[in-house]
Amino acid sequence: MRFPSATHLVVLHQDRSVIEQAQQIASHWLASMGLELRPSKTRITHTLHQTAGPAGFDFLGFHVRHYAVGKTHRGKRGRGFKTIIKPSTATQ
Repeated sequence: MRFPSATHLVVLHQDRSVIEQAQQIASHWLASMGLELRPSKTRITHTLHQTAGPAGFDFLGFHVRHYAVGKTHRGKRGRGFKTIIKPSTATQ
């Protein structure tokens, strides 16, 4: 059976431990087929706050990030964030 050279996956959740558990499950599932996650392409990051690296992530040519919404732009639910998806500036 032939597998694609690259498969893209994003897991979003508010709890980091859930993300880490999903990564372990995906690694185990891929290993059963003789595949593995590529460490250079695997990253856990926050979309609103800068952690070990910049906030947000690039996915399929687009940059996904949350931005805080201030008092003047608040919606019906009060303060929060706005999701902005724009073309990635990273060179391929």
